[in-house]
Amino acid sequence: MPAPPEASAAPDTTPPEPARTLDEELEHAHASLDSGELDEAFAAYERAVALAPADAELLTRAAQLAFRLGSTDAAIDYATRAREAGGQDAWLRQFLAESRRAERDYAGMAALLEAPNGEPLDPEAAAFLYSAWLEQGDFERARSVARWQVDVEPETPAGWLNLAEVTEKLGDAAAAEKILREASAKQPRETQYLAAIAAGRRARGDRLGELGVLAELLWRDANDASSWLAKAEAEFDLGREADGVKSLARAEQLQPEDLRTTMRLALIDLQRGAFKEAEARLARVSELFPEQYEIAYFLGVARRRSGDVEGALTALDRIAEDHPRFSDGRVQVAGILEASGDFEGARLEVERAQAIENSKPLAYYHASLVAKGGDLTGGIAELEAMLRGDADDAETHYNIGILRGEARELDAAIAKMNETLALDPNHAGALNFVGYSWAERGERLDEAQRLIERALAQRPDDGFITDSLAWVFYQRGKQELAAGRQPAARALFEKARVKLEEAQRLTGGDPVISEHLGDVYLALGKKRTALQKYELAVTQSPRAGEQPELAAKLERLRRELAPR
Repeated sequence: MPAPPEASAAPDTTPPEPARTLDEELEHAHASLDSGELDEAFAAYERAVALAPADAELLTRAAQLAFRLGSTDAAIDYATRAREAGGQDAWLRQFLAESRRAERDYAGMAALLEAPNGEPLDPEAAAFLYSAWLEQGDFERARSVARWQVDVEPETPAGWLNLAEVTEKLGDAAAAEKILREASAKQPRETQYLAAIAAGRRARGDRLGELGVLAELLWRDANDASSWLAKAEAEFDLGREADGVKSLARAEQLQPEDLRTTMRLALIDLQRGAFKEAEARLARVSELFPEQYEIAYFLGVARRRSGDVEGALTALDRIAEDHPRFSDGRVQVAGILEASGDFEGARLEVERAQAIENSKPLAYYHASLVAKGGDLTGGIAELEAMLRGDADDAETHYNIGILRGEARELDAAIAKMNETLALDPNHAGALNFVGYSWAERGERLDEAQRLIERALAQRPDDGFITDSLAWVFYQRGKQELAAGRQPAARALFEKARVKLEEAQRLTGGDPVISEHLGDVYLALGKKRTALQKYELAVTQSPRAGEQPELAAKLERLRRELAPR
């Protein structure tokens, strides 16, 4: 059966909308703008332009709206037509100048912003021209514009600063500074000029000169945080660490919510062993920025080092699993659990870290915890499995030696360290281990010193290697004392003391180093100072395996010094 014929469509009898007048189109455009319907507003402007194609103001509005909508080509087209129609709107001029600049049409740009005599049309045009000539490398034209700015608006800093900047780029630093000094003399309350002089000296590497200018600036305005920060940077660069810290602290007082300054001070506190000060700073900014997990990590470190284990765990547990510090945080927790003897808990924390970052250091730490948990064979097996992939990996051999040493298998440990040194003769850890092992026994001290000094040459800022060298001096001092050579013994004990104080500073505080300091002060006859060092060691989570006699030394000295 054939399909029936399709019905023909009914004719559209809807009458077309009557065309709007120009005023109606403009009213519609304004209403659409008010309601946020930008596309509809632009369409109304387009229809209005068709009705009044030479209306410069209307063309300018269309250009501005096209720009807001991201239609750069349409905006340029309307703006160009507006200028041709006699439009003098400042936005129009700046917009077209920017488009010419983007096209590297500097002549076209200048034609829009310069008067017939070549001078800028107004201060806004001058600012634009200056930056454009500077960008192009036309320093002479930039200097001409800057001079115009100074002549027309001598009380405005921009012209003076621009003139000094371009003068320095032309190679006359002295003249640039003279310009800024002249401006500063005219406007003594305006500190930007001195700040620019200081910045110029800093750029030329004249840190001392910069400090001199910053002193002037701070004399005028002692509460200028940016100047204190610049002063701190110059002081650090000159090696004046203590002065730099004071300047940073002053900047922190003025801007307590400046996270970068506070974090820097807190890290300096941690480095120098001022854990309570670091904790106070980090706790304050942690409240201000609770989602900044970097703060939580370092707060945990500071609390751990100051002995606040519970507070450390609270801070470290806040770190989100997707944050880069999560793995480091779990390692810190593992260290806390390890110090308490919970090797199984510590191992599980390392495994959490390994799930995020499976690195060799974490593998070494995991093997160490397996061994400390009573399974030395298992720990060594983990490391030997790593050697099957790279038999000549000196670091893995070294870590096997460490496990042997922690298990008090000292001869086997030294043998493994010698294997490490055969693969890497400058391995600082192995050199130090062997040297310190001889020093601990009071044997082969000359050889021990040579090995440790070689290790220290590799890592001069390592506090633990520095402690090893100090211990060689101490043991040699004991030998001199036993031989009746007291002056020589005392000189060696004093050398040991100096090195141990340095080691304490470099590590930020360590229980073994504190105990060693107690031993040295006792050898020097300073019993009360020795007692203080032993008491400090007890507060620093002493390592029982390395410090079996600490408690006895402390108790013996307390009884000896107790009032009778």
